[in-house]
Amino acid sequence: MAQKKRKHGKVEARKSKPLIQFKLGVLLLLIVIAFGGCFALYLISATSQPDYWEKEIMASSQQETEESDENAVPIETKSGEPSAAVNPVPQSERADDVHMQICAWIGDVTELTTYYQTASEMVFPDAVSGMSESEMRSSAKKITERDPLAIYLWMNTPAEIADIADFTNILSEKTGETPVYILSALPAADGTDNKQAINDWNKQLFSLADSKGLHYVDVSTALKGNNGFLAAEYAKEDALNRAVGEIILTHVAK
Repeated sequence: MAQKKRKHGKVEARKSKPLIQFKLGVLLLLIVIAFGGCFALYLISATSQPDYWEKEIMASSQQETEESDENAVPIETKSGEPSAAVNPVPQSERADDVHMQICAWIGDVTELTTYYQTASEMVFPDAVSGMSESEMRSSAKKITERDPLAIYLWMNTPAEIADIADFTNILSEKTGETPVYILSALPAADGTDNKQAINDWNKQLFSLADSKGLHYVDVSTALKGNNGFLAAEYAKEDALNRAVGEIILTHVAK
């Protein structure tokens, strides 16, 4: 090995260079090549599956649908009604009395439809509770043939909520975009012992309407006195019917 002398006479060994010099660029290039090779092998393996592209398209479509649902707003139907009802229906500008004539009325509506001018062919005072499915479909068909602006269902007496649910399902199926309103039962009369039963019934009606996108009109709260029973001012039939009609006409969903 070659040696050289220092100025002070000491001999120093000449350093030899390493056989391989480290270069950052070469390392990065090797990483890129390795990654590219792995990715190429993955693509070859994945695309060899016959349903690969179908799965990819479906996954992409599902992601877009989920993102769209997150940013969705209530969709309006042809009649202008939003797909999701706001319940209880908030107070609105008073509709004209003709509204009562061009809507269908179902259930405990005889007194109301006698007091207000309504079309006789639009009144269906049948008790929904206890109806068979064929009877429900028959009633829904008759209502559909009348082509009402809206459908009002009023069940003043607590019954089987499942019957009301079944009937509203058939109504929605038959009438499509025609809005369906469920009226709450009247408050219990002062001195009776069914106040809690009626309050529970109204809660069930509200839940039913809200879960199915139907409109719930809270007649009960507006007619209650401080004691939770029907206010004394509505004890007379005419005053009661007038008040209920006014609540309906001033609570029309937009």
